[in-house]
Amino acid sequence: MSELSRLALIHHTDKRDHGYTRIYEQYLEPIRTQIRNVVEIGVNAGGSLHMWREYLPQARIWGIDINPECKYYEYKNVNVFTGSQTDEAFLSKCCDEIGSPIDMILDDGSHVNKFTIKSFHALFPRLKPKGIYIIEDLGCSYSKIDSVENCREVWPGMKLNGPENMDNNRVDMDEFFKKIITGIDAESNNIASIHFWKWCVIILKGDAK
Repeated sequence: MSELSRLALIHHTDKRDHGYTRIYEQYLEPIRTQIRNVVEIGVNAGGSLHMWREYLPQARIWGIDINPECKYYEYKNVNVFTGSQTDEAFLSKCCDEIGSPIDMILDDGSHVNKFTIKSFHALFPRLKPKGIYIIEDLGCSYSKIDSVENCREVWPGMKLNGPENMDNNRVDMDEFFKKIITGIDAESNNIASIHFWKWCVIILKGDAK
């Protein structure tokens, strides 16, 4: 079992079950001691934050969640901001408090398309050159996540989002990815590449300063 998968098992996060740990290690293992700041949207029970804390020995881990109870999962080198992933002023304040460049941002939050897209536009500019932006659980982006997944009962923080935000339509996510792909420009080098995996996408930022 790989190191990241082992830590996912220990800390009771489902990232191993979905196959994410195997994917992420391909990107992170060569640079794991160089990463200093990681932001993860969606704290839930805190397992993923503590998995990253152990796997990335030099990193400070920053969680973002709408549920104020998630502050409970703060620990050494793990901090949690509570607020909405759609609140641009809140996200900007989080980045200002982090201060240093952000190496990796992972969105495992609401899985509501318009929330995911808004967070990306607010946070991707704050990602350092050659940084990594991950969006998880893309299957939810093409489903009626309230009526099918019953997410307002299963995911604690979703009860704090209005029911009008729950049902996704794949068109907005497809258009979002299309715009990213067609916007890849060797001259501006803002986005170096975008990698689609089963259930997740990894967007690598260019090295332009």
